[in-house]
Amino acid sequence: AGRLVPLEARIVHGERDRVVPPWVSVRLAQDLPRAERVLLPGLGHLPQLERPFEVAAIVRRFLARTASARSAGSDPAVAG
Repeated sequence: AGRLVPLEARIVHGERDRVVPPWVSVRLAQDLPRAERVLLPGLGHLPQLERPFEVAAIVRRFLARTASARSAGSDPAVAG
């Protein structure tokens, strides 16, 4: 088993990535218990270049949610 990291993370991966196969992001998500994995259908190794607006929206939603949780004091990884 890998190391567990207690931080929120969003893993964005292209379904057709041939450089880093999708199973790698499955394994990464297992080591990050607060991770959310987003598999983008039809995309390869560079989803941020293939569909930049879609990836930006995914990142924006993630940042907005984590910033909101932080400001509300509900993020245990930040507390302490």
